[in-house]
Amino acid sequence: DLTFDDFVDICRKEPVTTEEDLMKAFRKIDLNGDGYISLDELFKILTTKGEKMSRKEVREMIDEVDENKDGKLDYRE
Repeated sequence: DLTFDDFVDICRKEPVTTEEDLMKAFRKIDLNGDGYISLDELFKILTTKGEKMSRKEVREMIDEVDENKDGKLDYRE
């Protein structure tokens, strides 16, 4: 099994991601194109492409980085 520490090590070895790459990834998750990633959008991506997560777990992920506490993520966050 891949641990969180393994994941961090892999990320450190990868080349630095450009802002353009981050925007492409952001746009793929921003399904309605409104400039924000909502709980529903992130939940849909995480439960169809990755491990099965509960809405509560996805909400906790958003809350961790949601600087302005509006319940959704913008590119800067």
